[in-house]
Amino acid sequence: MLHPSTVKAVTDVDLLCCTISQLIPCLCCNPAILTKVLQHCSGTMNHLSYALHSSRFMNRYQKVASFLLEETETDNPDKEIIEHCLPYSHDEIAMCLGMARPTVSHVLKAFEKEGWVRCAYRMVYVLDQEGLVGIGKTKNT
Repeated sequence: MLHPSTVKAVTDVDLLCCTISQLIPCLCCNPAILTKVLQHCSGTMNHLSYALHSSRFMNRYQKVASFLLEETETDNPDKEIIEHCLPYSHDEIAMCLGMARPTVSHVLKAFEKEGWVRCAYRMVYVLDQEGLVGIGKTKNT
């Protein structure tokens, strides 16, 4: 049974559509592609597990801090993430986290006040990773 879903890409993507019966022969003949598919599935499971943990046990400050740290941990030119700079608007961050934009803006403003991030138009610069790592100890609400 198919479940329709809607997604919004942050950067340009190419989408391929195929059935599982079309995909299996390709996977069997190409171990590199099979490895990539399995890595993607593993990453998806890790992401879903983290999302469940985040929604249940993290407050809004921890969610935003964790997201910023995770997304900017390593450069990702495909997502235009370079040198701890996240090219997302507050609205895009809110959509990624399932939060309201005003909440994300409030949290980012608090982080800016602490000197942990700097916000510009469609950009969030992570200035102090250690400050964000320690967010669970400093913000309770």
